Amino acid sequence: MNPTQALISAIDRDLGGVAVVWCPDLGLRDWLVDEVAGLAGPTAAPFRTASVDEAIKTPHRMALLVPNDEPAVVEELEGRRDQLLADPPRTQPVILFLLRDGDGRVALAKAPSLSSWVRGSDVDTDRMPRCCS
Repeated sequence: MNPTQALISAIDRDLGGVAVVWCPDLGLRDWLVDEVAGLAGPTAAPFRTASVDEAIKTPHRMALLVPNDEPAVVEELEGRRDQLLADPPRTQPVILFLLRDGDGRVALAKAPSLSSWVRGSDVDTDRMPRCCS
């Protein structure tokens, strides 16, 4: 499976869930956010946010969650899982963008509920085609 297919699969796997996109660095993260937004279906209405609260309050749009503080966002998602699953049910996923070698990886390893939820819905973009090659 190529990286683009892996992204689409992660997005489609659990429409009301959380998927993680592992970014190699900050420079490529913005490009990846745009790439995922472009892969979203017409009804997804993706929007970019740094706020878990905004993602939770917008269950009918794909939330592209780009944290300013990765550990804090991971911890908040871990603590608010029930709200992500509450009524009304999400019809679009939350896509969490984390740095591959960042503090978010360590925080996710310490968040058992969230890490088990996203297992299988995470994509390492290491082999993803580059924007400007």
